[in-house]
Amino acid sequence: MAIEEITGRIAKDLESLKQFTATPGDGCTRLPFTPEARGAVNYLKQIMGEAGLEVRRCCRQCDRSDEGNGSGSAVRYDGIPF
Repeated sequence: MAIEEITGRIAKDLESLKQFTATPGDGCTRLPFTPEARGAVNYLKQIMGEAGLEVRRCCRQCDRSDEGNGSGSAVRYDGIPF
């Protein structure tokens, strides 16, 4: 994958996440336990799934695993409990 494709996808994902805000057109305000925060979490879970990652839980943190590809690696994204 070319660097331009990677950076383009990052920019697209950031633009998508920016839409989950309580203050459209005035920055990004996403307070804990709000519909905006839940929407952002659901978006991240969706793109993780599209990337072939398994979301194991989304309470305190989202764990992801790509064990299916044989690498056995795992990453934890820490955050606010939902």
